[in-house]
Amino acid sequence: MGCGQSTRFVADPNLDPHELTAREIAFNLERDDEDAVVNALFNAAGDRARACGELRQAFLDKVKSVYSNNLVEDLTKSMFDGNDSRALIQNMFADHVKLYAGVAFKAMSGIGTNDDLLIPVLCSLNEQDIAPFSAAFSLVAGKSLEDFVKGDCSGKTETALVLSSCKTLPQAYAFLLRSAMKGLGTDEAALIRLLVHATCDQVALIREAYKSMFDRDLVDDLRSETSGDFCKALVALASKKPSGSLDEDVERLHKAMEGFGTDEAELISVLCNKTEEQLTHLKDRYKDVHGVDLQSKVESETTGIFESADFRNTLLSILTPRYVSIAKNIRQAMDGWGKDSNALIAMLIHRSPKDRESIKANYSKMFNRELSDDIKNECSGDFEKVLLALIDSPARNAAKLLHAATDGLGTNAGVINAVLARNDAIMAGIRKEYEAMYNKPLMDVLEKECSGKHKMLCKNLASYSA
Repeated sequence: MGCGQSTRFVADPNLDPHELTAREIAFNLERDDEDAVVNALFNAAGDRARACGELRQAFLDKVKSVYSNNLVEDLTKSMFDGNDSRALIQNMFADHVKLYAGVAFKAMSGIGTNDDLLIPVLCSLNEQDIAPFSAAFSLVAGKSLEDFVKGDCSGKTETALVLSSCKTLPQAYAFLLRSAMKGLGTDEAALIRLLVHATCDQVALIREAYKSMFDRDLVDDLRSETSGDFCKALVALASKKPSGSLDEDVERLHKAMEGFGTDEAELISVLCNKTEEQLTHLKDRYKDVHGVDLQSKVESETTGIFESADFRNTLLSILTPRYVSIAKNIRQAMDGWGKDSNALIAMLIHRSPKDRESIKANYSKMFNRELSDDIKNECSGDFEKVLLALIDSPARNAAKLLHAATDGLGTNAGVINAVLARNDAIMAGIRKEYEAMYNKPLMDVLEKECSGKHKMLCKNLASYSA
């Protein structure tokens, strides 16, 4: 080393923090100072990311983009010896969806399927991840995810996994709508559930998916399979476009239900073309103006020996708050002798993390018991595992993956790497959920199950808090 050449990186406060970190990593790589590289990647990058209001993994992605060479190649060619350590460094800069696609493929490779790996992965996909996940899976597996799932699973478990991970929401709802109308008889309750809970934007996409998948028109099939005011309400829901002004709609509804008889067509026209927000405002204004609860009024006006129960149930479902309605449908699907598996699937697939928490909270409030407990009591086997994963948070599903990777004989470093590498946003939640489920800290498990530099890297990643 030349005279006067510094052995310690000196930070230039005028540099962009991403450029600064890239230079710090390069400086310490040149000197083969692995400890200093680790400090730059984890500690310094974490501090600078917080100062920038970024997650560490997003911050490091920007560092990679401004780094003068191939950052991942430079990090792994001379440092972090051992396949597990190098794979973890590579995963830190990889695409999260591709990492989880690799986990799913490994879960279905070899003899038998590792459901404890497969189910949490497939049931935690965000809606926007489904298409890229399927593409990534096909690339690594050589055939489609749907073909793999159908080959490895069966029955309602297969249906739930295919619809939640291989199909978009419009495709899944199109499938369930067709299932409700084909064969002998029509499942009217299913038609109500699906069309009432679909948003205006989703309905248009569902109709497109229905046409593409079955070469049939959804509205034509609804008209063929149902009748009367119930049919008219379903057709309106399948074609709904938000319209009308609040005060005018209040008066239209009032006139439709005053005096002798009820103007069902007017009820359909107003109620079946509203967003959830519009319905909330409509109910509030109706109560303010007429002193009557709109839902109760509609129920009384559509109840009688000459009234259609399906029509009434459709309108009442429209007027029921979204998460309350979903919770009711879930409870009804588990009541009685037989379980309506398609109803459970329909109400639980393609839910955002916020949706999942709201559904569980409303269910608990309405029935004074936990949804997870009822699923455990009413369902069993892999289907039970799927339903639980569909209501679990991303952090809880990630914690399940880490437990599956470290439980029993051997440790699955590949799964550990995939989970820890790109989950900064929920890492604190993963630690919390892991300890709550398994009664031991995640950090202690990593200390025991991992070794050497790989253990050090894993613990660095797992200790992060946004």
